[in-house]
Order: sequence, then C-alpha cells, then structure tokens
Amino acid sequence: MSDTDQTPAAAKLAALRDMVGSEGWKLFEAHAHEEWSDEAFGRAVDQVLNLNAPTDLEWEKVRRMRDERKRILALLRWPYEQIGTLTPQKPAGAFAALRRIAR
Repeated sequence: MSDTDQTPAAAKLAALRDMVGSEGWKLFEAHAHEEWSDEAFGRAVDQVLNLNAPTDLEWEKVRRMRDERKRILALLRWPYEQIGTLTPQKPAGAFAALRRIAR
C-alpha cells in the first residue's frame, strides 16, 4: 500500500511514528525534558521565591510557570497519546478473533 492509499488516520499514525522516531525529535524531547524537569522547575521556583517573604506577584509568577510547564509537558505527550489512539487494537483473548456464528 502506498502513502496515497492510506486512510487519513493511517497516514497520521505513520507520520507521528516517523516523527517520534526521528533523531531530531529525540534531541528536542530530551532538551525540553531537561528544561522542564521537576529539578529544573524547582530551581526556577527557588529563583522566584528567593525572598524572605514572597509577595503575591512572586506567587503569581510561580503559578504561571506551573501552568506553562503543564502545557509544555502535555505538548510533549501529545504525539504518543495520538499514536495510542490511532493504533488499531488487537482482539483480547485466545478466541477473540473468531466471529460468533448465530445458529
């Protein structure tokens, strides 16, 4: 089957698998995780709150940073979630592939 014969879902699945398997994606993903890991986020929060009594403005910065981190990590998960959704599910059980015949 050529790429032009694929259904839109199959083409999207193939494109996503190609993307997450590429060296460029692996480099990008590693860099993003390094920048937004729990440890890096903790250091960023410490920088913002490196005061004796953080103000409401500093706490708001931390909340925005937390929200941005969640969005970034969700973007990094998206291709894998789509692959899981688009991948055809195999029947479960030894006889699941057999069709029940009405009598």
